[in-house]
Amino acid sequence: MFPIAVPSVLFGSTRPVLGYQEPSHVVMTITLSFLLFLYLPTITNSNNFAAFAMIECNKAIGVITAPYADIFSISSVLCAVEEYLDSDLMNFPLPDKSVDAISRYVKLNSLEAVNDIAREIFNPSHEHLLILLNVQSDDAEMINTELCNGCSRPISVPFYICRQCNFFLHKCCAELPKEILQHPLHPEHPLSLCWEEYFFSYTWCRLCKKFTSGFFFKCSTCNFRLDVHCACLPKAIKHDAHNHPLKFEAQISDNWCSGCDDYTGTIYGCATCSEFNLASCCVNLSRTFKHEWDHHPLTLSYPPFSYHPDEFICEICEEDIHPNYWLYHCRQCDQSFHTKCINFDLYSNVKFGGTLQVENHPHPLAFVRKSKSKFPSICSQCGENRDGIPVLECARCNFQLCPNCCYRIVESLPSTS
Repeated sequence: MFPIAVPSVLFGSTRPVLGYQEPSHVVMTITLSFLLFLYLPTITNSNNFAAFAMIECNKAIGVITAPYADIFSISSVLCAVEEYLDSDLMNFPLPDKSVDAISRYVKLNSLEAVNDIAREIFNPSHEHLLILLNVQSDDAEMINTELCNGCSRPISVPFYICRQCNFFLHKCCAELPKEILQHPLHPEHPLSLCWEEYFFSYTWCRLCKKFTSGFFFKCSTCNFRLDVHCACLPKAIKHDAHNHPLKFEAQISDNWCSGCDDYTGTIYGCATCSEFNLASCCVNLSRTFKHEWDHHPLTLSYPPFSYHPDEFICEICEEDIHPNYWLYHCRQCDQSFHTKCINFDLYSNVKFGGTLQVENHPHPLAFVRKSKSKFPSICSQCGENRDGIPVLECARCNFQLCPNCCYRIVESLPSTS
């Protein structure tokens, strides 16, 4: 398809239209923010031009207050928009541990088409040469077992690998832009692609409120940060839980999330009915989820639950699940779970497993997450309790370091260069 740029046409101008009388009922201003003509070759080899309009609406029903009203009717614009959105928008929820949103973002924001895939690259986040693996091969055992250092999701082809160390990078993560000039959640300053210097370091995402040890976008002016998953969310989506397309909000609103009882702010809203909103916690839920509490994959389910007339009780917290909210459910075992109980993990985007040798201990330390137990996990340096959170520990003895203490120790070592 070859887009032909057409000058923007603005509907809803504040300038009065000659001979136009505003109706007595509430008027909705409709802005046609841009107009594209797309060349669409069909199976009959005929040339068709289709006009698609992206509109931004207020919450009332009204008319087009512009001299173009004779050309475009409300219904024709809405039909064109709905047809375009239905065919082009990304469908949510995504499969478990998917990188589809990142891949799509990279394709839509690529400055130029890349026909030849680089077989070898140097990425600034890693000191060694990275080799491309584009097909299932002898290294197939690492697929879905090793994690990407860029997004902390299971590796899938195509991806780059460092043969000298445990470093992996999805091709889409390697092609992320160095800068986002105007992100919808932070349009006042550009966001730069960043990563932590050490494998045991991690940062906090402003949107999903989870930690990540992978790539993130950062504002150098005010320290606003987004992990790559949140930074690459589409500007509009379709979701199985709602009939209309959902638009990315220009700012985090104070609406209740329609999928749960979250009130920390929604990022997607329905411009058609204005009654459906999603917070990041529900946008990022996967279609299915594997959990130790059930042998089968759990399926994300939405009300109304016609197949299950009785009440739902969460197997983890043993509390009732509100009938108007989403849940994860296993039909084979008839088990149900709150989405937050089953899927909200502050460290789900942190890659564990690296090892480090520090000066004040004879054995290597492994970066792990300590499970909660009756015996507390204590940092040997500062005495902080590390139960359930990341720590560097020695497998041979009871020596442990929290990442902050480890960072201070490593930074105090003399340079080896």
